[in-house]
Amino acid sequence: MRQLCHLYLLVGYPVSASKPGIDVRGERPQQQQRSQQRGDVLGLDVDRALASYEDAGLKGMRRWASNEIRQLSKDTPEFSAELKRAIHALKRRPALHQTVIQDIANTRCEALAYAFIQALVRGGPNGVPRPIDVHAADPVRYLGDMLAWVHQAHASEIELLDTLFIDKDSDHGHADGDDQAVSDVRLENARCRKDVLSLCLEGLCRPLELRVQQTLLAMSEPTQLLKLINFLQFYSQVFAKTCLPDSALMLTMKDMAAHANETFINVLKTRVLDDTANIEISPTLNVPDGCMAVIDLVRDLINIYDASFGLNHDETSPPREEHGSVEDLQVLSEQQILADIFSLSLDQMVERCQSVASTSNLLDYEATILEWNLHSAIRNMMNANESARSWHEKVTAKLGSLESWLEQQLFELINERSGMKFVLECLDNGQQDSLTPAQILALSTKLSEALATGELDLTVQMGRLHSPKVTKAIIATVMTHFVDAYKRVYGFVEAKIGTDATWDSQVDLGTFHRPHVLATLLL
Repeated sequence: MRQLCHLYLLVGYPVSASKPGIDVRGERPQQQQRSQQRGDVLGLDVDRALASYEDAGLKGMRRWASNEIRQLSKDTPEFSAELKRAIHALKRRPALHQTVIQDIANTRCEALAYAFIQALVRGGPNGVPRPIDVHAADPVRYLGDMLAWVHQAHASEIELLDTLFIDKDSDHGHADGDDQAVSDVRLENARCRKDVLSLCLEGLCRPLELRVQQTLLAMSEPTQLLKLINFLQFYSQVFAKTCLPDSALMLTMKDMAAHANETFINVLKTRVLDDTANIEISPTLNVPDGCMAVIDLVRDLINIYDASFGLNHDETSPPREEHGSVEDLQVLSEQQILADIFSLSLDQMVERCQSVASTSNLLDYEATILEWNLHSAIRNMMNANESARSWHEKVTAKLGSLESWLEQQLFELINERSGMKFVLECLDNGQQDSLTPAQILALSTKLSEALATGELDLTVQMGRLHSPKVTKAIIATVMTHFVDAYKRVYGFVEAKIGTDATWDSQVDLGTFHRPHVLATLLL
């Protein structure tokens, strides 16, 4: 029996004295049942003895394996082939196997934590490479170096654990049997490796998180913060492929990304408030310098976003569910990050500019021209950025509504300057009977004066709009509406003269500009 136990330790799986190469544990329940049915007392005694020696052998194997695992604490861990065979043999006793797995995880966790601290404060052998903490003044490089180190350690641990847990001999042992059995073994090995990997990387979380938090507290530049968020997003997606979603590393990455996002929002708000604190409206209605500073900042942020490799730019592609936690780790999706940039910077800037304009001595159409110029500058900034396509469409729609509003304001302006405003209001409200010949004559006189002095020329007013093409189109539209309105007034006067003797005697239609003549002058 003792020789049988020793043979178990050598080959890595239990054998039967009567059937060499056959798994005793797989047959023992059936053997016990047959022995009980036959009343075979000797068979039962032999079976109990085998079980006792097998348990003793597995416990001894576990103690030996735990001692060998201590060698894994080195910078370049090495292990024997017997350790690998012992780990796979101990799978027959889940409790013992779990103890060995925990020993591996604890040993590698301590080793990685120590190596990470050394890389942070002491660097490599003879100071090459230099300590990572040396670059703490450069937040982007500092975080990038730390995450790169963790990623390299992550890849090395995967290679080590693959060597430990992937048993090619077990696959060959099932080659002549069931393919499903081979698949189950591989799946179990992969699951075990993911569990151990998550535990091994726990020791890196605390020093990494502390340094990231300290770095974020000292940052005041939105562009650098966005780069840090990009780093965190990218490495989160990489680690999510091999680590458990609820592992310490994944939760730490998620917390750091959320903290970076919160810091980014606060810093961006502060920056916009500072840039727009002292907005001054120029007589030329140009975009204020503070607003241009915000627009330039947004341009830089979008360029960083477009060049990022950690964010999903495809709005239609769903998260890759096979990696489990990728969806959870998308702290900043495309829509979220762009919405933050536009709502916290551009929208706030526009509101601030409108507030300043409302307290200035600007006419209504001047305020509209200023707002159009501002939105035009925003749209020009977005033209080269495909990721801002949906917001580009919104700004374009806003410009269209501003143009319509400006046309209405200018139409009312020239109606007032020409004297037609009151007459048109009476016609629109059905009060044309209240109009008198004297009022119509005053309209004719004022219109002639406005034409002579150039008061109806909108070139000066519209010259401050930053688009000659749009300026020309708006003036043409306004003048067309004005000529159409004049045709109504002229038709009303003509009808009155033909039906009312008082009007015929007091109003000379020849003193009025004919509509086609007015159209020639204005259009």
